[in-house]
Amino acid sequence: MEKLNLALLTKLAWRVCTKEGQLWVQIFGSKYFKYENILHQNIEAKNCSYMWNGITKGLKIIQDNYFMEINNGRKTRIWKDRWVPSLNHPPIPMYDMHRFYETVDELIISDSATWNIPLLDSLFDTITSKKIQDIFIDNSKEDIMIWTPAKDGKFTVKSAYNHLARSTNDTQVNGSLVQPEVWKALWSCSVAHRIKLFSWKCLHECHPTRYKLAVHNPDMETQCGICGREEETIEHLLFDCRHARAVWRNVNIDIDAVKTNCGSLSDWVLSWFNGCNSALNEQLLFTCMIGACIIWKDRCEKIFQGVNLNPISSAHRIQYHLSSHLHENLNSSPYCVDDNKSNWCSPVQGIAKFNVDTSFDHNTNQNGTGVVLRDYTGNCDGIRGSFNYGVLNPEQGECLAAREALSWAKEMKLDDIQIEADAQVVIKAITEDPWLVHWENKNLITEIKHPSSFFNSCNFTFVGREDNQVDKSIAKNVRALVVDTHKFDNFGKDICDLLAQDQNNISG
Repeated sequence: MEKLNLALLTKLAWRVCTKEGQLWVQIFGSKYFKYENILHQNIEAKNCSYMWNGITKGLKIIQDNYFMEINNGRKTRIWKDRWVPSLNHPPIPMYDMHRFYETVDELIISDSATWNIPLLDSLFDTITSKKIQDIFIDNSKEDIMIWTPAKDGKFTVKSAYNHLARSTNDTQVNGSLVQPEVWKALWSCSVAHRIKLFSWKCLHECHPTRYKLAVHNPDMETQCGICGREEETIEHLLFDCRHARAVWRNVNIDIDAVKTNCGSLSDWVLSWFNGCNSALNEQLLFTCMIGACIIWKDRCEKIFQGVNLNPISSAHRIQYHLSSHLHENLNSSPYCVDDNKSNWCSPVQGIAKFNVDTSFDHNTNQNGTGVVLRDYTGNCDGIRGSFNYGVLNPEQGECLAAREALSWAKEMKLDDIQIEADAQVVIKAITEDPWLVHWENKNLITEIKHPSSFFNSCNFTFVGREDNQVDKSIAKNVRALVVDTHKFDNFGKDICDLLAQDQNNISG
């Protein structure tokens, strides 16, 4: 983030150096660089505006990475600009008295647009003089500034950012050196971007806890918003708070060992990404990243929504997100056929069975639902799927799929139905405790439970992922093609193969 801000400030400074005729540049010039070009001054911002402070930071980067392309030579200062090829600094005169030559056009014979060779030999050493003679002169054009980090010489924020990223091998965060491999591992890991951003904030320890906010508002309460026992720092919320300790215990994380081995939250986050490319560590990495994010969201829900926290519910949410992330990593193609034998169970005669599932994209928040309707013989009576934008999380997608199945059952005027899903938390929220799901999804659970009472019998059951392949394939296809589907026959070869697999291996 700091490099990106600096790259944007460098762009602003570049415009000041190259757009001298614009009004805003002239206004700055009348105040800050009246007597000389800004590029040739050692400017330090003292008690100046925020914008000018930023320009001075970007100016130092430009002064180290610009080059003048010689044409008519009128804009280029001989002893102040970088204009001689393969020299990373302005040329040095053989004698100090030669400094009365100012611009490069004085070294050019204007009539023939060629170099004044005798003058070059008298002002520069032999090597520099030969380098200058190799410069092509186009007397019909003005000199222009070149941005050397870019191959085409044109300045862009992207090229400035890449240059800044390459020039800094290690970044210091909270007194610890963070190597580039850590940032690469963080931003390339396959979890939702908001979780990666939260881990970045953990690394910088920049969360708006009450302890930090009290620095700017002395009247603010600093006690923990969950337990109220100690000051609310990010270390307390994730290491010492009784709610956090109970959550970590339920997901098999020894937080006492973590606290002993890591002096701060930054050190713990650094340990996540040291050697995290191993597949054996992926589950532990995702558990830590998702767990820390869920605990912080619990804290926000407690303070701003007045929610009564349940560590077991939080642990279920972590496990659900964890299984969702790992499952998405293992199955990335639109159609995924599990090689293991399916143990899909047929319903009791007279009951229509709906299998539901969802396919969620963590980067775009696009979601596809899949619903398949079958009878007690395993015969498929239809499939259905809907595409949705802006879905918050996979849990909400599972709720939407269950609601869609109920809506379809009402349209068909069925009396006895069974809805089966592989989202255990959602099934338990419908049948037992609605607070097991995220508070934003609680209204969806209510919408599901209300119409289910209009059927003679409506049962919600949990099934393993390996036994829920047909609707998963439908959901992935809907999301991949960005189209709704509703069919009663002609399902396609991939769906037919999965249906046949379930029908041939009916157990029960």
